[in-house]
Amino acid sequence: MKIELFLRKYFLNAFVILLLLIIVDILILSFGVLKLDTKAKQLESQVKKGEETITSLEKKVEDKENEVKSFKESKAVIETIKENIFEKRVDRFINFQKEVEKLVLSAQMNIEKYDYKYDIIPKDIEKEGWKDGFVQVSMVLPLQGSYPQIKNFVSSVEDSGHFFTINGIDISQSTQGSSLLDFKIGISTFFVYDPKEDKIEDKK
Repeated sequence: MKIELFLRKYFLNAFVILLLLIIVDILILSFGVLKLDTKAKQLESQVKKGEETITSLEKKVEDKENEVKSFKESKAVIETIKENIFEKRVDRFINFQKEVEKLVLSAQMNIEKYDYKYDIIPKDIEKEGWKDGFVQVSMVLPLQGSYPQIKNFVSSVEDSGHFFTINGIDISQSTQGSSLLDFKIGISTFFVYDPKEDKIEDKK
């Protein structure tokens, strides 16, 4: 009888307290799970950003490696040009003359007199403090011949193993015959600048 009275008196209170405890536990658990889920999403976002940063850095490294490779290739080309094309000797201008005269003869033309000049590139190379520079040697060749001869000569200059550039061409009718043309062509080549050799004034 006493037990029944006790249960009737305290059961409802005990049940309410137990229910409240269960609700509190559920709320605490839910809050913890929500907090962990938020933390997980933050970590996932950080990982994603980290992966994007790594990808970006890898791309930059790859770009830099390509730049270094391109620079090395360009440097190798320049060194090859300097060694094999841009001569640096006392007789370099003589070699230039001989090659031009050979091309003229191969086109079955003659040349007796021509103008030439030297230019340092860049100008004021010593004042500007450039480490490397070049000497441009330019010639103007007055020639006379038929159109096929002129065409053959221009092709020979373009195909020459020497480093030649054509600066300009002037063609007019010759007074020596209807089949002949007066022909002027400007040709340039380049040599490596040497301060010991190239204290140059324009020459003609």
